[in-house]
Amino acid sequence: MEKPLTSSPASNPDIAAGANAHSKFYIPSLDGLRTVAFVIVFLSHAKVAELFPGGFGVTIFFFLSGYLITTILRREYDRYICITCRGRC
Repeated sequence: MEKPLTSSPASNPDIAAGANAHSKFYIPSLDGLRTVAFVIVFLSHAKVAELFPGGFGVTIFFFLSGYLITTILRREYDRYICITCRGRC
């Protein structure tokens, strides 16, 4: 069961301007953290930098993945009052 929308495009300037529903949940700084994690792992594999072990970059990546997956699950539960992989509750 999907919750009804409470605002129309005319009353919501974000929707009227063409912004999608997910854009307000986008966090640009997470892109930067993903880049840092990638660079740490890449430099570790290239044996260029021994300052940070490659496992540190992998830890950052898994932390971000857990956060993003949890956020998606929370949003699905808030919208549909259940979490399912099959598309129905």
